[in-house]
Amino acid sequence: MKTPVTVSLSLWLLAACGSDFGTSTTYYPPPGGVTPSPSMEAVSSRDLSGASGDYLPDPLVVRIRNSDGAPMPGVTIAWSVSGGQGELASAPGAALVPAVTITDSEGIARIFFRPLSGGILTVTARTGWQGVTVSFTAIVSRDQSVIVINFGPIFDCYGTPYSNDPSEFDGPKDAIPVGLTVEFVYAPYLSYCSAEVVSISVPPGAAPYDSGIIPGGGRADLKLDVAGDWTFQDKLNGGRVTLKVR
Repeated sequence: MKTPVTVSLSLWLLAACGSDFGTSTTYYPPPGGVTPSPSMEAVSSRDLSGASGDYLPDPLVVRIRNSDGAPMPGVTIAWSVSGGQGELASAPGAALVPAVTITDSEGIARIFFRPLSGGILTVTARTGWQGVTVSFTAIVSRDQSVIVINFGPIFDCYGTPYSNDPSEFDGPKDAIPVGLTVEFVYAPYLSYCSAEVVSISVPPGAAPYDSGIIPGGGRADLKLDVAGDWTFQDKLNGGRVTLKVR
């Protein structure tokens, strides 16, 4: 009988809502019940560069091989970002939460990366085998045109007008320059939920905002073209965020 190896993941939402959502992924060893000692290599470049707010043009790619050098399909790869903020996605605009991919018939797994802060960022691919990891380093310019705010409930959505689990907004703590675009990304891990972001207060001269209905994994954006404090609320689920535009 096969004995499953369970990999516990604690994946930060970039991507997602600024909270730590735990999940568990189970990998079943190949026939025979013995887990081989695999190796993981970077197929794409490990030294990257880009601008904050933009997806890197090419995916990050790794390959898993078993101890005999043969590719290993069906292996779970967990990806994480450290040293800053970023969004991991199956394709540009399709955020993955949790950021988990599965190797294909060639032992290949890939993911797209969108840095959301400047400086030196690290994206790490991990397997269920201790020490079998690969890290990619991205040098990201601080010229930022888009602020991504992931928001959503910790566990579930309960409807309106009363919610036991309101949305939490992963909003920036520092002031935002005038002219940047804020992009609200709603809970890609809850495809059956929806939200609506509306402005509660805006600076004098700014127009009120209503995103309309945003499905799970959907997004809406707004250019912050007037200095002052902007406060937004999830009209359907509760929860709010204030952005200081200077």
